[in-house]
Amino acid sequence: MSTKISFSNVTKVYNLYKKKSDKLMGIFFPSYREKHFNAIYDLTFDVSEGETVGVVGINGSGKSTLSNLLAQVVPPTSGEIMIDGEPSLIAISAGLNAHLSGIENIKLKCLMLGMDNSEVEDVIPNIIEFADIGDFMDQPVKNYSSGMKSRLGFAISVHTNPDILIVDEALSVGDQTFYERCIKKIDEFKKEGKTIFFISHSINQIQSISDRVMWLHFGELKDFGPADEVIKNYQNFIDWFNELDNDQQKNYKAKQLKSQSNRTPSLKKEKNKTGKGDILASLQAIMILLFTVMAAALLLLDHPVSALWNYEEEDEDEEIVNINEDDLENEAEETQDEEFEPIEIDQEGYINAEEIIVYEDENQDREIDNLTFGDIVYVEEQFDDDYSIRFNDIQGFIASTEVSLESEINDSIISVQELEVIFPDIFLSSWEYHLAHMSLEEDDIRENYRGLTDQGQTDEGSYLEYSNDHVRFLFEDDDLTTLTVTDVNVQEPQFEAFREEQAIFTDGENLYYFETEQYGITINIDEREMEISNSKLPELS
Repeated sequence: MSTKISFSNVTKVYNLYKKKSDKLMGIFFPSYREKHFNAIYDLTFDVSEGETVGVVGINGSGKSTLSNLLAQVVPPTSGEIMIDGEPSLIAISAGLNAHLSGIENIKLKCLMLGMDNSEVEDVIPNIIEFADIGDFMDQPVKNYSSGMKSRLGFAISVHTNPDILIVDEALSVGDQTFYERCIKKIDEFKKEGKTIFFISHSINQIQSISDRVMWLHFGELKDFGPADEVIKNYQNFIDWFNELDNDQQKNYKAKQLKSQSNRTPSLKKEKNKTGKGDILASLQAIMILLFTVMAAALLLLDHPVSALWNYEEEDEDEEIVNINEDDLENEAEETQDEEFEPIEIDQEGYINAEEIIVYEDENQDREIDNLTFGDIVYVEEQFDDDYSIRFNDIQGFIASTEVSLESEINDSIISVQELEVIFPDIFLSSWEYHLAHMSLEEDDIRENYRGLTDQGQTDEGSYLEYSNDHVRFLFEDDDLTTLTVTDVNVQEPQFEAFREEQAIFTDGENLYYFETEQYGITINIDEREMEISNSKLPELS
C-alpha cells in the first residue's frame, strides 16, 4: 500500500511566557523566549493508506499536539510532514463556532471544506439524523453539552468524505448508542480504505478499532507496532506506575518533564539556520509598529498633515521660559505635604490572594482581620495603593492589588471537559463517576469507595482521602462540600493559555478560579490541586 502520512524528525515546541508582555516580545523578536516546552520531539513514522492507528499515552504525552499536527491545525517547529489527502479532525467542539446554531455550523463547515450550496443541502438531513440532538440543532452551540458538541462534530466530519479521519477523544463523552453508531461508521471507512487515527484513554476502544498502536510518552515515540503487542506494553507501564506511591509518581513525572523541556538540539539547529531571517523579521515588525503608532497619533489631531508641516515652525516660535530651581523645589515640597485625595470606587470585588491582612487604617499600623481567596468585599475608596473596604461588620484597609473589582472580573462559564487536559490519568477515566457523588454524604462515600489512605479533621470539616484515585473529599456536617483532585498537570501548555483567558479571576501567580454551570473550581498551581465545590461564589451585584 502507498504511504498516506509520513513524519520525519518532527518536533513541536511551544514557547511559555509568564506575562503577556513577554509574549509580545516573542512576536517582535522571534529568538526571544524565557522557557519552552517540547510537546512533540523528533517524531518519525509512516502510515499506509487504509490503516487504523490507535494513539495512547498518559496526560502530557503529546497526543493532542499530534492530532493538531495531523490535521494541519498547527505547523511543526522542525522536521517534515507529508500528508497525501485531506484530513478531518474530530474532537470535542473542534471547528465549531459557539455563537452559531447547529444548522449554521453544518453549513459553515461544509462550505469551508469546498462543498457547494446544493451539496450542503443534500447532506444536511443525514448529518441531523446522525447527530440526533433534536431541537438543539437550532440553538447556539454554546448551549450544548460536551456530548452534543461531540455528536455534531463527528456527524459533520464523517459526512464530508474525508481522506484521513483523526478522532481525538470525541467518543469519550457520548452514550453507548452513539458510540456504537460511530464505530459502525468507522468500520465503513476502514472497508473503504480510509486512513484513521484514533486517540483515546480507553484501551478497550483502541484495541477493538486499531491495526497498529502508537505509544507517546512525554513527547517521544515510545513504541509503535501491532495493537496487541503495544497495548500489552502500555498496560504493563500503567500497572507499574499505579503501584508507585504519591511521592514516587510525582518524582517520576517531574524527572520526565525536566528531560522533556531540556531536549533542544532540533530547536538550536533551526535557530542557526534562520538567525538572519529572525533579525530581518524583528526589524520589519518594529518598523511596522512605529509606523502604526505614528499613524494613530496623527489621526488624533484635527489637521494631521498641517501638523507635520507646522511642527518645525511652532517649535521655533515657542517661547522659552526660565524656571527658577528654588521655585521648583518649593513646589515639590508643597505637593508632598498635600493630603492625597481619595478616589471613589463604590464596587464589590473578590479577594484574589490566598490570604490577606485587613488593617485598621491606610498606614497599616494594626491588623484587625484576615480574608481569604474568593471572599467578597465592598470597595469604597482608593487611597494611593490601598483600598478602604467593608466586609460584614468590618471596616478596614487592604492593598489594591489584592482585590479584583467587579468591573475587572471575567464572567465566562466553562465546562468540566475543558479542564480535562490537566486531569491525572486515573481521574480522567472516571471523573464523571466522582462528580456523580457530589450530592452524597460521608457514609455514602465510605460505602462506595475502596482504598481509603487518609482521614481526619480540619477547621473546615472532616475529610476522606483516596490517593490511588487522586481524590480527597471534604465534608461539613456530613454533607460533601468539596472534591479535591491532586497531582493535576498544571504545566500542560494548553492549560497555560486557557487559564489566563477563561479564569473568572486570579491572583496572577498560583490561584485561578473558574465556574461551570454546577460547580466552582479553584486551581492551585503551587500545590497542583483542583478543588471542585458544590457551591459557586455569590454573584456580584
